[in-house]
Amino acid sequence: MSSPHLSRAEIKLREDIKAAAPNQAPNLYRATAWIQYRTDFNEDTRRFEPMTAEQKAKCDELGKILADAGVELSITLSLRDGEDVKNFPKVATFAIYPNKPRDQAPAPAPAPAAAPAAPASWDAI
Repeated sequence: MSSPHLSRAEIKLREDIKAAAPNQAPNLYRATAWIQYRTDFNEDTRRFEPMTAEQKAKCDELGKILADAGVELSITLSLRDGEDVKNFPKVATFAIYPNKPRDQAPAPAPAPAAAPAAPASWDAI
């Protein structure tokens, strides 16, 4: 079995995630992801510094490469239980898909087929 291309050893949830609503219908959740550079944390603003224009352009390019390639990212959430990662119980698995860049204009519609040209004069008939 191959190793994952991306991972994070630990995540902490902000609240309990319920698989089912009180009526036992499954709860539906939304997953989103951003490609970004880790920037310095600004203690004055209590935020990370914005990415540079070059960094944003590289992230947009990577997003376009993923979309053009038609790939998806498969995500697995596992409960850290014990020491052996092979025994961590999976609590959620899902895929996320690249979105079209928002600034990407829709492809232009194909031009209608040109009508045959009319003869230039009656002499051509």
